[in-house]
Amino acid sequence: MFDDTYQNTVELGSVAVFDNVECGKAQAMKVLEEAAEVFGAWQKLDKDTFSDSTDLIAELCDVIQACCNMAAAVGCDDLHLALWDCEDRNRKRGRITGMVDRGSQCTREKCKRFVFVPIEVRQKSSDSWEAIEHDSAMSPIGYCEQVIGQDMANVHNVTAGIMMCKHLVKRCKAMGGAE
Repeated sequence: MFDDTYQNTVELGSVAVFDNVECGKAQAMKVLEEAAEVFGAWQKLDKDTFSDSTDLIAELCDVIQACCNMAAAVGCDDLHLALWDCEDRNRKRGRITGMVDRGSQCTREKCKRFVFVPIEVRQKSSDSWEAIEHDSAMSPIGYCEQVIGQDMANVHNVTAGIMMCKHLVKRCKAMGGAE
């Protein structure tokens, strides 16, 4: 139930993704296809009672599945931070006005996507230009596994390269005082 203190939320939990996902046209089209099926289920829904929303909920879950498959295909296995960014954008637009108590939830700093620079999880000391230079010579898969701590099983080398570049840029920005 909604009150003035807390914002309504929908809990998702972890979503298992399909094996061998790829960031291609077919996967992008799957998101659209599933969204169209949501509309079809909504059209069949009794708008007066919403008594049997089973088909609609099932189709919504298919959309979530397709979106998570696409996220996994680009190397993202934690959408917490991205969803909070989305929430922030919608708050600025006035679409969300209530507050959420996130005391028991993952914080931005604990989010898998969050990169704490200048000190990495496994690093004993602050980052340095020498460490960045050394790490940049690693293979993308090796860098992601050793520096980021990401399990790279079944991840394409191009995706690992993108993840490595983004992480190195964050480290460089932090060293330069830009982040």
